[in-house]
Order: sequence, then C-alpha cells, then structure tokens
Amino acid sequence: GEGIWDVPESTEKYRAELEEKVTSAMKENPTFLSLCDEYGIDITDSDTEAYVKDYINDFAKQLGGKEEYIKQLGENGMTDHLLRYMISIESAKEELRQELMKTGIIDDSDENARAVIESDEFIRTLHVYIKNDLGDDIEANRALAEKVLGELRGGESFNRMIGRHSEDVYMTTTDGYYFMRGEYEQAYEDAAFALEENEYSGVVEGENGFYIILRLPKETEYIEKNFDTLKDRYLFVMFESIIDGHSKEAELEYTEYGKTLDITKLG
Repeated sequence: GEGIWDVPESTEKYRAELEEKVTSAMKENPTFLSLCDEYGIDITDSDTEAYVKDYINDFAKQLGGKEEYIKQLGENGMTDHLLRYMISIESAKEELRQELMKTGIIDDSDENARAVIESDEFIRTLHVYIKNDLGDDIEANRALAEKVLGELRGGESFNRMIGRHSEDVYMTTTDGYYFMRGEYEQAYEDAAFALEENEYSGVVEGENGFYIILRLPKETEYIEKNFDTLKDRYLFVMFESIIDGHSKEAELEYTEYGKTLDITKLG
C-alpha cells in the first residue's frame, strides 16, 4: 500500500518480506550469469550487443526519438545502461534455454510434455479475483470476497460470481487457466493444488488481492487444441526452476557500506 514505509508499525510488519524480495532479486542475475558461463554464453558478445543496439534504436524510434527515450527512462526510474543490461539478460535466457534442451537437461519431447500436462502436476482453475487497487480499503475488499464466498456456498453459480465481481481482465472464457507449479504466486498455487476437482477454496489472500479458486477437470479437447502453448509453459517452468535452484544455492554477502543501509528508506 502507499505510504507503508512512512509508518513505523507497518515498516516493521513488512520489513522481512521486503528484505526477502530484495535479496532474491539481487541474487537472480549474478547466479544466472554464472550458469551462462558454464555453457559458454557471453552477454557481451557481438551478436548480443548487435541485438541490444537494434532493440534500443527501434524502441527509441517508437517513442519519438532519443531525447524522448531518455526522458521516459528517467520518469520510470530506469537508465540506458540498466535497460541494455536487462535486454542482454533476456537474450541470453533464450540462448541458455535452447542449450539446456539441446543437451537434454530439459526434456523437450512432445511425449514428456504430454505426460506432464496430463498428470496432477498440471491443473485447471477458474477464480473470482478482488483486486487491491491503490487507495482501496483492504478490509472492505476482504469483506467483499467473504460475501462472494457466502453466496457460492448458498448455491450461486461460480461463473455468475466471476461476471459480477472478478477483476481478472485476462479471464475471458470458462476454459480458465491450465498451469503447473511455478507459474503463479505461492498462495494461489498452494490453495489450488490442495483442491479436489470441482471443489472451490475459501478466501485466499494473494500479493495484490483476494481469490476464490475453483479447480476443474482438464479437458482433453482443450489440451489437444492448445498443446503447443501448454508445452511452452511447461518448458518455461522447467527452465525457471533450474535458474531458481541456482539462485537459492547462492549466498549474498553485504559490504560494510551495504550493512549500513535500511532498504525501507531507499527508493
């Protein structure tokens, strides 16, 4: 919420969560680059630099020129150097993903992907989502979610509750979401995977709002029609889990100066 770092009580309440997120983010790119080194991938090679240069030039052109590009970067807390670095990281990620599939560390066969998609590691859900927008009364949103849950328990249709209350603009059909662990936030996944098919959850508090989740049976016709998309998502999760595993093994050591910083006061 806005202003939570201005109040001592809320600062201490959320300090540990913020420190965990910052620590995780600080370890992510260095550990990824160490993995790249193992496979001979260099984000400073000529091909990557040419790709980044073309990307930046096209982006600046879309914004109306270099001057507007620099202005937009500043307004969004970004620098040209940092953006180039981030783009080179994304380019290297695709190169590393291809290398991991080529060496068999990630099994990208259709047979393996289909077995995972049809297993309990892949599930299908619908949900009602009450979003905590900036300035919202969080407790009022929680109360609304509880009210929706009460109506569902009273026999109201789940799809009707989605139409009346859900603020998930991406859920446009009753197909719902097909996903595996590692794609969504932890609270959502923990609740969804604990459900039986055709069972819905209680009110689940996520990072930015409240969910009521319905787990549905997967449909063979949908899987066949969307197999390539689902396979890509499986490969994405496998790749990210490898990077995340390396990141969790890393240790972050602060300099003496770093030890003096209070991250709740940075920004």
